[in-house]
Amino acid sequence: MPFDVRIAEEMRDPASQRRAWLRSGARSFNAMGDPGALVASAALYGAGRLARAPLLTGVGLHAGEAVVVAGATTSLLKIVAGRARPYASTGNSMAYTPGRVAGGHTSLPSGHTTVAFAFAAATSAELATRSHRAAWIVGPVLYGAATMVGGARMYDDRHWASDVVLGAGIGTVAGIKTVAWNRAHP
Repeated sequence: MPFDVRIAEEMRDPASQRRAWLRSGARSFNAMGDPGALVASAALYGAGRLARAPLLTGVGLHAGEAVVVAGATTSLLKIVAGRARPYASTGNSMAYTPGRVAGGHTSLPSGHTTVAFAFAAATSAELATRSHRAAWIVGPVLYGAATMVGGARMYDDRHWASDVVLGAGIGTVAGIKTVAWNRAHP
């Protein structure tokens, strides 16, 4: 994509790469995506079971399902696309080697971003079915954090902007559809 290279160049800017707070923030947000989304899902589910709180159990279960579905979808797409990561492509955002998963060719889509958005979407959708007020508070926080995960992946030169956008879309759809499917099939 035409904007991928320009955004990657801005993210690689030596002035921003020298900022310790940006490097530290990127590390934290990367962890929120992987393993954070799955760990948070399991923690919500476990806490719900221990507290005998069906809402919490349902949120954790459905968020976990969405994370797994989104992660599996992303893994398959990475193999099919074989897109080179920014650090491995010398500025060519269109470097694809379908079927290749080694040597930095697993860029499209961003897995961290996908699972972060799957968690955000499923949690928000699940809360919206039970408490609109909670969804209005929690949703923007979770989607904001998921967006920061995508930004961190670009900052670390692991993904092109289009990888992050596609990952966000896949994760959001997986989260919403997982909750809808579970509501239709109790």
